[in-house]
Amino acid sequence: MDVMPQDALLCAAAAALAGTLACALVPACSADHSLLARRDGGPAAGGAGMGGAAAGGAGAAGSGAESGGGTAAVGGSGGGGEYPEPPGPTRLTLVNGVVDTTAIRLCFAPYPPGSGPSLDPWPDLPGLAFGAGRALGEMGDALPADADVEIYALAGDLGATQGKGCEELVAAPGADAGPVWRAVSAGVLPQAVLASNKSVLVALDGCAGGEDHTSPGEQQICGEGYAPGTPNLGLVAGAMSRITLPDAVAFQFVQASRATAAVDLRLVPGYEGALHISILYEWTWGEIAPYPPYLSFSVAELGAFGTALLEVFPPGQISPLAAVPVAEALARGDLGPADIADGRGLVFVAVGAAPGVGPGPWWHPLTFAIVRSDP
Repeated sequence: MDVMPQDALLCAAAAALAGTLACALVPACSADHSLLARRDGGPAAGGAGMGGAAAGGAGAAGSGAESGGGTAAVGGSGGGGEYPEPPGPTRLTLVNGVVDTTAIRLCFAPYPPGSGPSLDPWPDLPGLAFGAGRALGEMGDALPADADVEIYALAGDLGATQGKGCEELVAAPGADAGPVWRAVSAGVLPQAVLASNKSVLVALDGCAGGEDHTSPGEQQICGEGYAPGTPNLGLVAGAMSRITLPDAVAFQFVQASRATAAVDLRLVPGYEGALHISILYEWTWGEIAPYPPYLSFSVAELGAFGTALLEVFPPGQISPLAAVPVAEALARGDLGPADIADGRGLVFVAVGAAPGVGPGPWWHPLTFAIVRSDP
């Protein structure tokens, strides 16, 4: 597997969050990862900053962990113009889009390995369910301080991870009788991202793998490059906009289904006879859009939003490949209809297999999680 050098991975993530992927495809960039440094003035310059550039996962050398499928760094931190980006503390929201897991736990390890103390995995058991989104909030005890952070996904028998620290879980997954859990590196977030004064979304995607996680259609389930012994678990990371209007609901949409080709996205409001609203065209993996957020509708104009539908179409077509109830997406983000309010920002995160692929014995179909843009 080709792996992007670590400097390029760090550069890709930081540059994309600042509104550009200019250095995402070069073998190295400068050691200056200050593109997301704390700013006392205006927001970062730039526009939508939409990504989709893949980078290799960063497995820790000499550990028992595996290297996954890499990172798609997405933008969304532009500013200026009619709607300046509001300031705020750095917050982190995680979404589990690892298609072949029931739930995962995460280890946030200082990078390079051994550069900081061992921490406990997050969250507590039973873990973060597939499709679930949860805010870690402001940077907490689960994250190393003042360091680049390598994110490991723990999959498999999560009960066996109870009472163990991340150093042990990452270095020696499994047991004498066979694998009990798997630790797969999803990629690295630069410390500059975690001190950026932005609301950062990290959505894990791809598959963790395993001997019985095989199917003739596995590329449509997990995405390109997957094989049972070769996990392509990675992540999509980007800044969610805090821009809102007092008389509208602000929407953004993140495509974190690695197996999904470009699609059109439409929303059917929650009232009788409602026609679909075209939201995005040729929406691709790693893309967070639009920027500024979609600010066209108030709660009243959206009807009973808990009964609305998200529909995914092949580009330019009229027959949907998949339809997901908004109520289901809200529940996955631990939200409800009361969380749909004017003056609030929501981010819809697509995860799972390619649209049109049904559920299977070890995988999940396409779905959405809705999370707060500024938890």
